[in-house]
This record gives sequence, C-alpha cells and structure tokens, in this order.
Amino acid sequence: MGNCGEKTARELVISREMQDEYAIGSYKKAAAAWKNGIMAAEVVPVSVKTRKGTSVVDTDEEFSKVNFDKMKQLKTVFQKGMSLSFLRYVYSYFCSSPVKLVLLDGTVTAGNASTLNDGAAAVLLASEAAVKEHNLKPIARVLTYADAATNPLDFALAPPLVVPKMLQATGLKMTEIDQWEVNEAFSVVVLAFLKQVGCDPAKVNPHGGAVSIGHPIGMSGARLITHLVHTLKSGQKGLAAICNDINNLEIVFILSGVRTPIASFRGSFSTVSAVELAATAARSAIERSGVSSDEIEETFVGCVLSANCGQNVARQVAISVGIPKSAQAVTVNKVCSSSMKALAFAHMSVKTGYRKKVLVAGCENMSQVPFYLPRSEIPYGGTAIIDGLVRDGLEDPTLKLPMGVCAEKSVKDYGISRTSQDEFAIQSYKKASAAWKDGLFAEEVVPVTIKPRRGTEIVVSEDEEYKKLVEAKVSTLSPVFVKDGSGTITAANASSLNDGAAAAIVVRGDQIPEGATPLAEVVAFSESGGEPVDFTVAPVWAVQKLLNQTNMSVNEIALWEINEAFSVTALAFIKELNLDPTKVNVKGGAVALGHPLGMSGLRIVLSLAHSLPPGAFGIAAICNGGGEAMAVLLRKP
Repeated sequence: MGNCGEKTARELVISREMQDEYAIGSYKKAAAAWKNGIMAAEVVPVSVKTRKGTSVVDTDEEFSKVNFDKMKQLKTVFQKGMSLSFLRYVYSYFCSSPVKLVLLDGTVTAGNASTLNDGAAAVLLASEAAVKEHNLKPIARVLTYADAATNPLDFALAPPLVVPKMLQATGLKMTEIDQWEVNEAFSVVVLAFLKQVGCDPAKVNPHGGAVSIGHPIGMSGARLITHLVHTLKSGQKGLAAICNDINNLEIVFILSGVRTPIASFRGSFSTVSAVELAATAARSAIERSGVSSDEIEETFVGCVLSANCGQNVARQVAISVGIPKSAQAVTVNKVCSSSMKALAFAHMSVKTGYRKKVLVAGCENMSQVPFYLPRSEIPYGGTAIIDGLVRDGLEDPTLKLPMGVCAEKSVKDYGISRTSQDEFAIQSYKKASAAWKDGLFAEEVVPVTIKPRRGTEIVVSEDEEYKKLVEAKVSTLSPVFVKDGSGTITAANASSLNDGAAAAIVVRGDQIPEGATPLAEVVAFSESGGEPVDFTVAPVWAVQKLLNQTNMSVNEIALWEINEAFSVTALAFIKELNLDPTKVNVKGGAVALGHPLGMSGLRIVLSLAHSLPPGAFGIAAICNGGGEAMAVLLRKP
C-alpha cells in the first residue's frame, strides 16, 4: 500500500519534508492529548497476565517512541525499486490501458507512516426508541454515513470522495464541521485530504492520529469514531473518514459464463422447458469454471414467466446439475432485470463472505407460457382466456398498458424518429450477423441438444432471430402499439419473443482455481426507478448512479451493453449519456438476437464480459417494467 501512497505523493506534489513535518505534528499532538487528560474518557486499561505477574497497560505506547532528530534521516521504505510482484499486481488487476511506471525517489518512511499495532475499540449503537425506553444517555448522534470507491491504486484519495456525499445527505456546509478525524494510514493520506477538501487543518486530527498513536487495522475505524464522540462538545458536529485497500478476498469474479442460442418464438426450443435450457447453460458454466458442482453453495435463477414450470425454477436447475441438495436455491423475478438481479444477489452473498461459490442463471421459454383461466366459477356464456405472456410479461400492471405504448412516450420525449429506430434495428441485425460470421460468439454460446420423441437428435448451435431480417421490408411495417398515425414502434425495431438461457459461476477471489483466469470482475451494481411509463429511459438513471458511486466517467468505459427492449431504449441511452455508438452493443442486441425476458439481464453481462479487452471496464444496463432499471460495472482481468 505504501507504493500507492507514493503515487499519491507524486501526483499531488506532497514532498518528503511535508510528510515529515505532518508526522512530527501528529506525535506532538498525541503527547499533548495524553498529558492534558484528553484521552482519559475513551481509553480503558487492559490487564495483561504474564509469567512474571500481571501488568496494566493504560496508555498508548507508540507516540512515546519518537525521536525527532532521526525522523528526517530515515530511509524510504517502499520506493526503493518496485518488486516484480507489485508490477504484476498493477498490470493484472488495475490497468485498463498501458502504464509507464517511473521509479523516483521515495518519500514514505517508517516515521511518516502508521505503524503495526495491537488494540481494540467498541461502540454501542441504540435506536431513539431504545434510548427512551431504557433511559440511556447517548454521547453522540449518528447523522449519516457514506462510502466511496476509486481506482485501487488511488486508495489514499478515497476519503475526500465521501465528504460531498456526507454533506449532501445532511444538508451541512463544510464550515459547520467542528472536528475531522482522518485515519493517518500515511501522512500523505491526510495531506491529500486537506489539499482536496480544503478544510481547516487545525480541525483535523487535533489530538494526533494513526502515525503517532498506531493503526491496528481492524480497530482504526472504530477508534476514529470513539475519539470523535468523546472530544466533541455539546452541539458540535464531527466527521470521521478512513481509506481501505483492496484484496482478492473481497473481489467478486465471474469465473465462467455461457448462454444457449436464442430461439425464435415457437421455434427450435418450443418443446424444451426453461428449466432444461437453464440446466444446459449451467452444466457448461460449471464445466468451464474448473469448480465442481458439489462445491456450489447457492443458486440464483432469474425467470419471469414461471407459470407451469413447476415449483422454484432455481431449485430444479440446481438439482439437475448435481448441486448438493443442502445448498439453497432462489428464483428471482424482477421482470427483464431478473437475471441481473440474480447476479447482484450472488455478488452480495459472495462479497460479504456468506458464500464462496454461487451459480447464477437466467432463463425463459416464452413459447411455453400458458393461457390462464380464472379459478372462479365460469359463468353462463363462458369466460375470457388470459394470455400469460401479456399478463405477466408484456403489460404494465399499474397503467394497464402494453410496454410498447410506454416506449412510444419515450419516442416523443426524446424526439426519436421512426427512421432512426429502423436504421438502428438494421444495424443491430447486421452487427449480430457479422459477429456470428466472425466467430465472436464461439466462447459465449453453447449448443443445445434436443431429443424428440421420434427421429434423430437435433443440435441447435446458433441464434435464430437475426437471420430473419428482410431489410427492404423494415420501413414498410405498420406500427404495433399506437395505430393513430403517430406510432413508430414496429415488429422490426422492437425486440421479439424468444426462448433461451444463460448461466455463470460467481466466486470470491481466493476461490479461483489455480491456473484459471476469471471471465470478469464484478465491480459494482446500481438500480434506479421512476414513473412506470418512463421505464425505457430508466437505464440512463442507473448508469448515472453507477458512475457516481464508483467515481468513474463515461470516457473510462470501453464497451457498453444496453438491452434493446426497443430501439428507442438504446437510442435514448446513447443520446442522454452522449456515448460513442461504436462502443454500444458491438455484437448486436435484443432487437436482432431476441429478448427471453428472464435471460436477458445475464446475457448482456456475459456478452460484455466476453467482448472486453484485458484491463478494460464495461457497463451493462437493462430496463424493466414498472419504471425500473439496473446497471453493472465489470472489469476484464
């Protein structure tokens, strides 16, 4: 981490002298705080039993060890020539473009960095109701908290990123913060904080910090809070911030991911259930991952139209592929975002350490969705049959409108012409055709073998929908949803009804089999919501949130996948985010390939993962009925 600190020192021009002076000040402030009894309220003594008897430790040890005369004579610790392992670490995990590393004189020493230490801190939290019920006397009130992330090499610059979030959440101004506690992992961390945030240095770590007191890694966050609440006066406000590094234990990877071909409505998969399609994809994903099925601890499967599929599609898939029956399985329905949400659940489960290896899938067989009959007594004269496809998949239940009618509103809102939509659709078909011709789907798509009751087996190894384009007819088709002369959405420039499945194995960093290269790192997710009628533009909101929470810009994203529920979805997405169209859906999208509802969220993630160059970042986004959307940020190892 010291090498990362050196990077920050160089970029912000923070000299060795500045860091040494800061460290000396930290030691002096800590000594003064102990001398003046400021630490008395927060520190409790520890009795230590040894062979020689019991001793009581009631004072910090590190601050008394300083020798100011030797501070400036100390040699730098990290910038003495970077190790090969560090260089490999940089290139393997963080670099999305070629990087030139120049070895310069170092600035970080044992004197101006935090030390290795032992200690513990604890804070008791209680609700307002509990305070009243038990007549408690709180010493501080928690107003809000926030976190932020940046490039791991810039971890020392992360603390300033939380400040705007905290101030915005509370409505406070920076001048209203009476005391700041910033963890002194290195002196350069606090100096960078002061430089970027611009707060009053006299209010930052007024009683010393980790450089002089010590930095027991698991304790430090709680120590900052403990010190802050004990030193603030009544009515004052304080803010504590701490940076942390990153390691493979906390990184979540897609180890492998594949999909079936996407079949047309009532096409090749009309006799193959959604469960069978998902099981086919899952078997291949497991086989490619190098992980055994009996190691998988949980299964999440996105499926929207599960009527007549049987109980819990995810459980059926898990059992079909040999996952232990003791493992849990959950079927997820978030309409078109279902399988991306399944991936998000897996990400959370793995990142928190709850699970180590998880199967994620998304599936749909729209050809097999049944018609519904009401269970109530059928009246004289008969009753209406309900189309399950429409009722549970293609109609907004609150507006009682087809999704295409909602999409027509976005067409008007963004001024997108019928011609633009038709042209986009034609390009989607052409990109899909070229991708298949050039073998770009070879690693992504696995064949499905169909065993009919009679005759020989049939192997489906290629998407069916993209082959149906008759370019000359696209502009002649009548609008499907709005037929008063103002409609623009047709069967050609909207996605179609289809069947297919996708699957992936999600693991924690330390669970990657030896010699294996993960397909992608799952960096972050975001979700958004708004008016149900505006669902087609919700992906824009999700991406804006995702970029904000990861502190990234549009220009840092190498490739984009946006689910083409309708051509207008992608066109509005490109327009609103000001994207380079050549970086969007490079192998075609749902307009050409098809849109099996429960499959699509994971399909675009895997298509993106297979397309990204090493080290690059990519974003996949998808809208779903009800006015919502999801987005995910990937990085190619």
